[in-house]
Amino acid sequence: MGEHYLHVADDVESEGRIIPSALVEPGCRIGRDARVGGRAVLERGVAVGEGTVVEGSVVLQGSEIGAHCVLRGCIVGAGVRIADHCTIEGLAVLGEGVTLGSDNVLGFGARVFPGVSLPDGAIRF
Repeated sequence: MGEHYLHVADDVESEGRIIPSALVEPGCRIGRDARVGGRAVLERGVAVGEGTVVEGSVVLQGSEIGAHCVLRGCIVGAGVRIADHCTIEGLAVLGEGVTLGSDNVLGFGARVFPGVSLPDGAIRF
């Protein structure tokens, strides 16, 4: 994906900013003051909460990201639910169907296996 590439499906609902390079597929919703871009991919039906930043990350189909989260350099599997105030970065990977409670911090290549649920504040590294 080039530095200036930007593709946003016609039916995307956005109250935030989508900046190149980004691919945002149909049915996505981007909340107020959120920012998506800088090598970001949102597959079909992804919801991004208010004030959340998604950069250098791939978020697969149907995932929901809460408010005031930061996703940088990570992969989020399909159907993942991320609560508010989470940070996921540093090549972290969340498997399909993961549920992540609020105030979690995942980085340094952390892996969460498919279907796992973590409560609020369970991991902070």
